[in-house]
Amino acid sequence: MLAVAVAAGLGLFFWLRVATGGTELAAAGDTLLYYYPQYAAAGAALQDGRLPLWNPWQLLGHPWLATLQGGLLYPFHAVYAWLPTWQGMAVSSALHLGIAAVGMAVLA
Repeated sequence: MLAVAVAAGLGLFFWLRVATGGTELAAAGDTLLYYYPQYAAAGAALQDGRLPLWNPWQLLGHPWLATLQGGLLYPFHAVYAWLPTWQGMAVSSALHLGIAAVGMAVLA
């Protein structure tokens, strides 16, 4: 029960901090300058029905599906295909924090 309350509190915090702020994310740096554009472009490609194999906008182009940074094949990143990027990041953050809270409660 405590784990659910902690997960709900953390999820609410991230929802208020990240999701309601649009592109004003909780952290600048890599989150704003690297991950947000990558998730936005990958989500747009998935919404168009394309599997993004190659990223022509970064460097002189590099494999998109094969990189670990973008995590396109990570199951929880499927939210970017259905939600706007800023909402997807909030849902993903809340989901991961909930999993971590439940895992710590089980461990304790």
